[in-house]
Amino acid sequence: MKIDYLIIGGILLLALIFMIIPVNGNKSEAIITINGAEFGKFKLSENKVIQIGANNTAAVEDGQIRMSFAGCSDQVCVHSKPIGKNSGGRAIICLPNRVEITLSN
Repeated sequence: MKIDYLIIGGILLLALIFMIIPVNGNKSEAIITINGAEFGKFKLSENKVIQIGANNTAAVEDGQIRMSFAGCSDQVCVHSKPIGKNSGGRAIICLPNRVEITLSN
């Protein structure tokens, strides 16, 4: 009988923890860095195009951010999936131009 209460209490505690701790889908801000220095923070709730230095452009649309242009030859970052609300991605990185886009609450 006591074990039943412990199991129910444990399940309720886990449910409470998952409701309190934010998950990746709750990310609301993108942080852009160039060569390790912060370039800026941008809200994912505001659609906009961001010119990042002379070689990169990012676009914020529908709660997500993506690299829309990169002036490098490999274009890996441009072909990366957008990151933000409801996405599994955590970062977009342009190695040749040393640009990184990460998510923050």
